[in-house]
Amino acid sequence: TVFYRWLANDEEEAERIDRGQSLMIIYTDAESSEDASFADVYRQAYGSPTMNLPPEAIRLQSRYRVPDIVMGMNQTDGSLEISTSGTDWWALVPASEEIAEGEETAFDVDGSFMASLQGVEGTVTCTSSDASDNCYVETDVSGEIAEMTTGGAATWSFLPDDEEAMLTNVALDEDYLDFGFWFRSSIYDGSILDFVPLYNGVEYVLSHDPAYAADSIDGRTVVDDLSSLTGTASYAGPATGLYVATDPDGVRVDGGQFGASAELTADFDAETIEGKISDFSDGNSEISDWELNLDALSFAEYDVLTSHFGGGETSNADGNVVGSWEMMFYGPNCDGCNPGTDTGYTALAPSAVGGAFDADFDDGIVIGAFGARQASSE
Repeated sequence: TVFYRWLANDEEEAERIDRGQSLMIIYTDAESSEDASFADVYRQAYGSPTMNLPPEAIRLQSRYRVPDIVMGMNQTDGSLEISTSGTDWWALVPASEEIAEGEETAFDVDGSFMASLQGVEGTVTCTSSDASDNCYVETDVSGEIAEMTTGGAATWSFLPDDEEAMLTNVALDEDYLDFGFWFRSSIYDGSILDFVPLYNGVEYVLSHDPAYAADSIDGRTVVDDLSSLTGTASYAGPATGLYVATDPDGVRVDGGQFGASAELTADFDAETIEGKISDFSDGNSEISDWELNLDALSFAEYDVLTSHFGGGETSNADGNVVGSWEMMFYGPNCDGCNPGTDTGYTALAPSAVGGAFDADFDDGIVIGAFGARQASSE
């Protein structure tokens, strides 16, 4: 499913991005968001406002669609601390006449107004240990909050009337795989100025090298246990990217976005993974008879600088090297365990793999990304 497509090609926007037009296409198998209670979302996603968020809380935040104006939660009374540096003020809607439209309204300590946060009704209060402090709310001409500030040691807080009230479309799918690409081309001749393949999963799976073990990277749980795996696992899924087809003289005859199929096999005894990209098509039409081999790539060494297993070579049907490829396993690869602290669990083959590739054939060029789910394991 294509869930995001962005094209900037008007003159003003093109000028802003250095006379280029940009296109981003991302495919995902993430399912629609679900509802969750106010308490579930915020009590699990935040510790006390005075505590640093642990890695697991950061990961939980990524599971829920929460506005950045919420800084933390008071675990005693269930109130939320409002961050004055946030920008998602659309989520907090005043419901009181105390808030003037298009003006700044001042509140003394313990002053409050009624509002709803993500549709849940409650009370916003100015709190401070110093009674001389003040809090301020500035709205635009339509009455929507533009900014909330404080003076001295004051803070803003929001207390819901009912913390069991349901928030809609906030619980994100925890088992997803995304892939796609972003590129920028010249508005003068259409030549590609930048191309970035994209692939991402809900959890990274690193190599077994203990030097690279970690509990989380970018808020995602890291599974670091490939060393105990044996046998093989196969993966299958779609691929996409850009192509240029050429005639025998190297002159372009066609080009655009392609779709393809990805098939890979991981050998955990040899610590390698290989596969192929095939069935290249442009819409419903086949693009040449290209078949790109993803030659065996070792996942014994993980590149912490680029966050993937890289350095792989791609080859054509004749076995000639025509490009390169990289990949990352995604998980989890254990059932109901926390690899950072638990012991004695049984490791499973990673559930997915994502990656990027490129190739320069005799009659064309391709560059793209893929996402593949586990099809079987032995």
